[in-house]
Amino acid sequence: MASNMDTCEALTSSPPSTTNAVEEKAKGESSVNPAATAVGPMTDSLPTEASEEDTELFFTKHHEEIKTLIELRDAYALWVKRLSAASILDKIVLKVQKKTEKFKKIAEKKKETPKNVIPTKTQAKGMAPTKTMTKKNLKRAADSDGFQLPPKHLTVKAEKKETLEEIVSKLVCVDGFTVNAITKSNFIRKSLHDKGYSFPPNPSDVMKIVYKQYNVIKARVTNEISSKLNAGLRCSLTLDEFTSLKNRRYLNISVHFNEDEIFNLGMLRISGPFSAENCVKAVDTKLKEFGIITEKHIVACVTDGASMMVKFGKIMSSENHLSYAHAIHLAACDVLYNKQIDLGENIVEIEDKSHEEEDNDESEELIED
Repeated sequence: MASNMDTCEALTSSPPSTTNAVEEKAKGESSVNPAATAVGPMTDSLPTEASEEDTELFFTKHHEEIKTLIELRDAYALWVKRLSAASILDKIVLKVQKKTEKFKKIAEKKKETPKNVIPTKTQAKGMAPTKTMTKKNLKRAADSDGFQLPPKHLTVKAEKKETLEEIVSKLVCVDGFTVNAITKSNFIRKSLHDKGYSFPPNPSDVMKIVYKQYNVIKARVTNEISSKLNAGLRCSLTLDEFTSLKNRRYLNISVHFNEDEIFNLGMLRISGPFSAENCVKAVDTKLKEFGIITEKHIVACVTDGASMMVKFGKIMSSENHLSYAHAIHLAACDVLYNKQIDLGENIVEIEDKSHEEEDNDESEELIED
């Protein structure tokens, strides 16, 4: 409080008189800032383009007035010095200075120039801000002064609404629901209706929705594969035969570019006898649908150890690798599930033979006796 009072007194007080300045100067206090303004009778007689003689004559004539001006300058400098000394002790001034220094240090660490400068004491009282301060958003100034947008990693983006084709395709392909079950389910129909979807009542129309989404996904996968092939990359294949619970046979084909870039081309239906030659033709046809040429883009094929797939690998122009996982699986199945040899009869036969030998020994002893 004392420092604030000193500041107010220094601001409201007028510059000290000339006599006080002369006395303080005589005591040993020196002036700092050479600033003085004077309006007096000597202003009209100031020499213009004067020679050295005129200058000496001027200073000789106005010696007392010049001495008075110098004393006024020293008095003004002393008053400014007192004002600055009083403002240093002010808590408000110190607080503003600390905030400004802290703000500049943070800006230097980020290697950025500060866009907003903390307002000075005069600006806080209502004076016009400097040009370095940014303009306020007029739309937010009324109700949310000082509003700041949250960081980008904290903003929540609106989720993209799924289409009806995507939802139905996930129910069929991911969750395993049949088309008839989806069509007859009142819960699924009501849920889709509440979300604003128009769900068809017939299974055939539902199947058309699945086929439509299949064509969209197929076109997307084809574009991604063609972009990689045009970039000069080559790929490998993974083939595996699958038999469903209804005894329907399928062949799954997967394309591998890198460890994390795998494309599943879908299940290829097998009908009738499926030899190695027929398998090669079916795989070539399926790959051409996605723009892949066997002789040009395929490096190797990985298959299981079935005799048909081994022959398939020999016919293909690319390298063929047998799956180690399939070999380990067959070995484990042979140990766990194949018919084991029954040793019970052999053990019984061995026991019977031992009894016969004992009986023969006893009979021989009786004969000897």
